[in-house]
Amino acid sequence: MNSQPIAAVAALVRRDERILLVKRRHPPNQDLWVLPGGKIQWGETAVQALEREIMEECGICIDIQQPLQILDLINTKNTPHYHYVIIDYDAHYVEGELRAGSDALEAEWVTQTQWAELPLEHHTRELLQRLFC
Repeated sequence: MNSQPIAAVAALVRRDERILLVKRRHPPNQDLWVLPGGKIQWGETAVQALEREIMEECGICIDIQQPLQILDLINTKNTPHYHYVIIDYDAHYVEGELRAGSDALEAEWVTQTQWAELPLEHHTRELLQRLFC
């Protein structure tokens, strides 16, 4: 177990009337759909980390806008233990061919009707419902 929280970033990437979601390959939230993103590496800013993670995980470039929320994901009850502090940013697609890479099993542009039917991680569902419903 880590003795300190892990800083991470994620993006709500918009393209036309769709948003980008990825299906997680690894815990936490394995096999659930989430906003793409990942850990901030030593020496990176949050924005640099997000640009890198989106390229590694999805193969696209984004234009990062304002933060949407800061989220604590804490699990000390079940294995694996973790504590992530995640900054979710608003972002827009710029260019690139979408592909699932790195930590993603799948990466998809989805409409509101489509994401409403997916098995979403509950914080992701709460954010999307707050913003779009």
